[in-house]
Amino acid sequence: MMGMFSWLSRLSTLLVLAMVFWFGWQHLGPIKPAPGAERQQVAQLAAQSVVETLRAERGDIYQVALAHFDNDPTDVITQNLRAEIHRTGAFDLTDTGFVYKLRDLLNLRQVGHKTADVLLPSLERSGLAGIIVGQVYLFELQRDGVVARISFSLVGADGTVRSTGQFVWPATTDNDQKTNGSQNATAVPATTMPPISTSWFGRYVQPFLIWAIVILSLPVLTIRFLSQMTAKNSNRANVVGLATYALISLLIAWLFAPDWLSGPWLAFALLAAFVLSFLHTALIASRLVQYQKQEI
Repeated sequence: MMGMFSWLSRLSTLLVLAMVFWFGWQHLGPIKPAPGAERQQVAQLAAQSVVETLRAERGDIYQVALAHFDNDPTDVITQNLRAEIHRTGAFDLTDTGFVYKLRDLLNLRQVGHKTADVLLPSLERSGLAGIIVGQVYLFELQRDGVVARISFSLVGADGTVRSTGQFVWPATTDNDQKTNGSQNATAVPATTMPPISTSWFGRYVQPFLIWAIVILSLPVLTIRFLSQMTAKNSNRANVVGLATYALISLLIAWLFAPDWLSGPWLAFALLAAFVLSFLHTALIASRLVQYQKQEI
């Protein structure tokens, strides 16, 4: 029995260390810059323009990869372009690789590619027909509005450039409007912008996951204290000990409560945290009592 608790203690220690690393990385690690609402909307317009230009000149190229655009630290240009390709079905776009997703999860800056030279060997091995590359020359919010200049190209697996173009915002001439597919404008009121999307995992899942790891691990990590508590054969000591664990759980749940959880729902969540922690610790304590009786 104690061997099982020893194994659980080691596992809980690893889980807690992993949680501490993840929580520390999110607060002390790199922070990816978040574009404002104005730049978000221009990025969407840029994605629409790029897709329409490449669609008209793609020829027989359909299965492609999308390289991260060079000088796109917020990822907003590349991500909007990927989303627009998926939405329109203009290309059969391959998924990003494991390393790309890991860097994105850790908020590390992605490696950008303005040309396809170094990517052609891997492109041939994957059997794809082409790759989309690009570079962000300018993408900032100035006094009169957002100013952007983005170049892009569709390169075939043989290295031939099938399509190339630029997106310029705001358009200054009729020719520019025809080329980039945008409208001549300066600043767009911020009230009309869509909200900046946030990670559903970080917003809805992560707070509960952190709480669950801590609460499930706490009784196991303090198994010696629980053993001493149950060895006293005192109901009062057991109730005080279980209530202490439950109060710690309540405090942790309150500290990690997400901002969207408030009012009656917050009160219900805190009550549920107290009850679940009490029952979980009581279950482990009852197993310890059974083990101690067997030893006697």
